[in-house]
Amino acid sequence: MKRICAFLLALILPSICIAEDNDLISALQNTYVSCASINDSIAELKKIATISTALGVASTGTAVGAAVAGSKKKDIDEEAEEIEIRLEELRIISEADPQKTGQDFTDVENQIAVGPNHAEISALVQEFIEEDIYVEQERKELERLTEKSKKLGNWRTGLMAGATATNVVGAVVVGVTNNKIDFEESIANCNDALSKLYEAIGQAKINKEDTKEAEYIADSCSDYSIIDASKITKIFKAVTVSSAVGATTGITGVVLSATANSEDVREDNSDQGRQKEKNLNKTSNVFAAGTAVAGVASTVLSAMQIAEIKKIISIADKCNEALQ
Repeated sequence: MKRICAFLLALILPSICIAEDNDLISALQNTYVSCASINDSIAELKKIATISTALGVASTGTAVGAAVAGSKKKDIDEEAEEIEIRLEELRIISEADPQKTGQDFTDVENQIAVGPNHAEISALVQEFIEEDIYVEQERKELERLTEKSKKLGNWRTGLMAGATATNVVGAVVVGVTNNKIDFEESIANCNDALSKLYEAIGQAKINKEDTKEAEYIADSCSDYSIIDASKITKIFKAVTVSSAVGATTGITGVVLSATANSEDVREDNSDQGRQKEKNLNKTSNVFAAGTAVAGVASTVLSAMQIAEIKKIISIADKCNEALQ
């Protein structure tokens, strides 16, 4: 019986050792598969974050340009309105005082050289001439300001369209990447593999096995356990939302700006029409500013994300060096 037991132990013990050794090898293989892939995810995330930052900067620049154009347009429109008011007042005065209609200038001029009221008539003619010159100058200035206002309105619309397109691209790029790369799952899988590796190392030490290489790998990759992967994915989602808000705001602003600068709205000189134009321009400027704010938020968030990613890159480099 003793011989049979000895024989069985001789068969079983090597099998147990091989099984334990296989556990360590299996844990190492699992660690390699789970942790080595993080480096590729990080590289992709960094690339997208860099693109997102660049898009945010571009969006902010064009949106700020739109806001500036809208602000200048507002000043120009106010100046033009003052001229329109003055011209309207002159028209009312002229209609109320037949002597200032500007008509019958020829008859008055013919009387300048004769009669006892030569000086009075000459002064009246001079007043007519000066008033006509003034009115003509004001009308030319009004035309210039109107043309400038139209140009600024077109610039505002175009710049907002550019900012909107940039935000749309940013939202799509970041959103697709966020759905494509499950970074939190990758970190969780790696940490789970490391936990099992440490368990296998402990068992291997009991079996008097060489664990130096396994310990080096486990220690080199252990910093993954302190990474809050949710922070990066939350920032990614925030960037997507910010870009989407900028796109939505920009689209609305483009429509409002184009409507405000349309001929139908600009040529409606009724009190209601003027107020409508003012309201549209005011709202367009608000949306331009809102688009710029969204661009700034997206840029800041992307920069924060890059900072977090750089921390993980140093861990990934150390871990991958040990895994090679």
